[in-house]
Amino acid sequence: MSIDLNRIALAYGARTLLHEASASLPAGSLTALIGRNGAGKSTLLRVVAGLEEPAAGSVALCGRPLAACSPQERAAVVSFVATEKIRIALAYGARTLLHEASASLPAGSLTALIGRNGAGKSTLLRVVAGLEEPAAGSVALCGRPLAACSPQERAAVVSFVATEKIRIADLASEEVVALGRAPYTDWTGRLRPEDRALVARALELVGMAAFARKSLDRMSDGECQRVMIARALAQDTPVILLDEPTAFLDLPSRYELAMLLRRLAHEEGKCILFSTHDIDVALGFCDFAALIDTPSLCCLPAAEMARSGRIERLFAGSGIRFDAATGRVRLADE
Repeated sequence: MSIDLNRIALAYGARTLLHEASASLPAGSLTALIGRNGAGKSTLLRVVAGLEEPAAGSVALCGRPLAACSPQERAAVVSFVATEKIRIALAYGARTLLHEASASLPAGSLTALIGRNGAGKSTLLRVVAGLEEPAAGSVALCGRPLAACSPQERAAVVSFVATEKIRIADLASEEVVALGRAPYTDWTGRLRPEDRALVARALELVGMAAFARKSLDRMSDGECQRVMIARALAQDTPVILLDEPTAFLDLPSRYELAMLLRRLAHEEGKCILFSTHDIDVALGFCDFAALIDTPSLCCLPAAEMARSGRIERLFAGSGIRFDAATGRVRLADE
């Protein structure tokens, strides 16, 4: 595929970012776009992806003007992987949970959200999912402000797995997973062959294909959690959020689930963010760890978080300590 930029102009309000910029990128090439913060790199990528309009000029993909392509034709020519950005404040009543918290989570990564009970982990996940409003700030998913998305558009970008146990009698697991296709069906809810194929693949990805006709009330907690993750996969969103997915699982199942989430993030290119109290899972299986230390949010690569001293402060005065060398929690007097 080739990309041709013809006298592109970009603007941010009254500020000119690019003026009559032209370039041709041949098929079979790798090009890095560099520049200062605020120079317009993300804006240019969104214009090439057809997600924004240039102030002037045109883009051609494979020799065809992008403006002449329908959304379906554009989706067959160009794909876009964005960094998910968070810059928000959270409050619970008069209590501030987060103040001007910022983080960027890339596609293809697994991030653990950690912090004390009541720190705001579930609230933050619900804000990122668009289920609650932040006290201030904004969330951008795939480069687009979440507040600008309709419910239908949001359902195509982010899926959410809640922490509650779900036991539905006489409803087969494949029917539960099929609920993930609801944003894409008509008012009758009838599944197309391609929808059924996605449901089958989602069950296969989480290792539950053999349980397709088994109801959730006859499954273990770990099996039910895998089915709910399959529902999120069937929704086919680039962002997946999970609220304490290991909460009701035994130790082996916790590690198995963490390995599954890591594989889905890396092999399927998903941006996965989940809350957890399992520090060893957060630091041993994840690419990034995001720590809520009220009222701040710190997001670092997992290994860097372990060395940062921030987790030690989390356990200060509790009679236990975090051992950065082993990544485990120990008694303070050991």
